[in-house]
Amino acid sequence: MTTQITLNLSDEIYKKAEYFAQLTNRNVADVLAQVIALSFSPLMPQAG
Repeated sequence: MTTQITLNLSDEIYKKAEYFAQLTNRNVADVLAQVIALSFSPLMPQAG
């Protein structure tokens, strides 16, 4: 399940995300979603 949201990003942050997306042949939304998920992963309890 996914939830669609709208974010306001500074031009600088968007350009960095766009650049990384181009380097990895992905779209900006996927890059930003992964960055957000990774930023929360240290907060999640470890499995097992």
